[in-house]
Amino acid sequence: MVWDPWLRAWHWLLAAALTTSLYTGLSDDLALKDLHMWTGQGVLGLLVFRLGWALWGGTHARIGSYWQALHWRSKVSAHSPAGALMAITLWLGLSIQAGTGLFASDDIMTEGPFARRLSDAGVDLATAVHHRAFWLVIALIVGHLLAIAWYGLARRDPLALGMFTGHKTGLPTDASRRLPSGAMTAVGAAAIVYFALRIF
Repeated sequence: MVWDPWLRAWHWLLAAALTTSLYTGLSDDLALKDLHMWTGQGVLGLLVFRLGWALWGGTHARIGSYWQALHWRSKVSAHSPAGALMAITLWLGLSIQAGTGLFASDDIMTEGPFARRLSDAGVDLATAVHHRAFWLVIALIVGHLLAIAWYGLARRDPLALGMFTGHKTGLPTDASRRLPSGAMTAVGAAAIVYFALRIF
């Protein structure tokens, strides 16, 4: 057992939220804009959870594991150097995309919850970034999927199964399920995003 249940749940929830957010954001259907904002806020909550889980989660979910991978210590990390770099870049790209969405506006009927706290120039900048950064997110997702396909077909490594079963061979087992701390992290992340959006 390498990938703990909380990390696997996070992975698939993020995939669902991103798919929905990208579809509703690129759709011309104005009725989907509220759903787009809700899923964007969901992505923010998932990113906050992942930040916490990178500090006190399972062994292979912690930021130290990615740091080891970047330094080519692949025997103790569940990621290759390229995989670790991809994951970190995707986190940053999603943070920029979701963060700028909080301040973006279409100047018609939809605006982020913090748009009124910026000047017109600031809102224009946030909107411009938000309307372009998603291409980086899509490129990283495509790269991620291609890498999984390459591992499966060329190297006969069923990498994708790890996010279903939690298992990966050749690594120290993370036997701890960390259920109480995972639940507290999830509740804390949801509370941070919920109250931040309403207080600020």
